[in-house]
Order: sequence, then C-alpha cells, then structure tokens
Amino acid sequence: MNNSFKDIISGRTVFVGIGNELRGDDGIGLLIIEKLRDRIDCPCINAGQVPENSFGIIVKERPDTVIIIDAVQLFMKPGSYQLLTEMDIQHTGFSTHTLSLAVFMQYLKEASDADVYLLGVQPRSTELGQGLTSQLEDSLDELVNLIAEVCNHSLFLYPNREETDNG
Repeated sequence: MNNSFKDIISGRTVFVGIGNELRGDDGIGLLIIEKLRDRIDCPCINAGQVPENSFGIIVKERPDTVIIIDAVQLFMKPGSYQLLTEMDIQHTGFSTHTLSLAVFMQYLKEASDADVYLLGVQPRSTELGQGLTSQLEDSLDELVNLIAEVCNHSLFLYPNREETDNG
C-alpha cells in the first residue's frame, strides 16, 4: 500500500466514519469524523456500526473519492494506520461490521464511480464499555490534523465535480 492522502484526495471527497464508540478503539472512525466536521469543507458522514445504511447518502454526494475510516486489524502497533484499497482489505483481517468492508467498498465504487479507500487504524482494545486507549487518542489528533491540512490545501487545487462537469 503506497497511497498517501496527498495522492488520493481529489475532486469531491467524502469521509465516512464507521465504528462503535461503546467498544473502545472501535469508535475511532466516528470520533475522527466528528472532529473533521468543523475543520474541513468536505462531507463527513457518521455511518455508525452498519455502513451499508449510509450507502445512499454517500452516493448522493456524487463523490470523486470516498475515504472510509475504521478500526481494522492490521497486525501492527496500536494506533498505526494505513490507507488501503479494496484489494488490500481482502488480506487484512477483521472489521467489526456486518458487511465485509471490501464488498461495501466495491458496491460504493460501482454505484458512484468514485475511488474508494479505507483508512484503517489498528485498535488496541475493542472491549465493551471502554473509551479510546491512549495510543488511539494520539492517533486521533494526528489523523485529524493530517486530513485537515491535506483537504484544506487540496480544495484550492481540485474543484468540485459540478464545476468540472460543464467544461
């Protein structure tokens, strides 16, 4: 996986957080989305535990790029993260959601013609009733700052799809 935010954020980018805040680090995607809402001018969708329920909302945004954010077993140090493609996900391990993330990403790509990525964050604990571990609290702030910096810069480089459709 050699993707970086600067390489993939283009056009209309939609961020989708999935997870369960009641299960410790599994809530990382939702917490990142909440913090991003005040920092970037891109749609930020809280899809909760069942991302397929937000499918129509995501497609309606007419994205060029979709970045899904979730806790994923990457077999790395807790708090580590990677940008993954649908093909990468087939080799990663588990997610705590009902529909496979690879299948969800494939459906999104087919329905929206967008490039779809997963920002996977390695959890330490997904025990019920726990908050974020300290490792993921550090990653939370780091990722929010990184995404905000890249998005706010990219908005000046890449116009929205509506502006490019006419010309």
